[in-house]
Amino acid sequence: MWIFQENIFYRNIRVIAVCLNNRLSAAADEVWLVVSGIGVKIK
Repeated sequence: MWIFQENIFYRNIRVIAVCLNNRLSAAADEVWLVVSGIGVKIK
């Protein structure tokens, strides 16, 4: 299920955040997803 913002400003912020996260994860040796204190190694 995807959540889409109606406001163009918030959509642009989401796009920028996704691009930044992709670049950071490409440059990193390890990538972890942490949800509710539980970490899962992605890369």
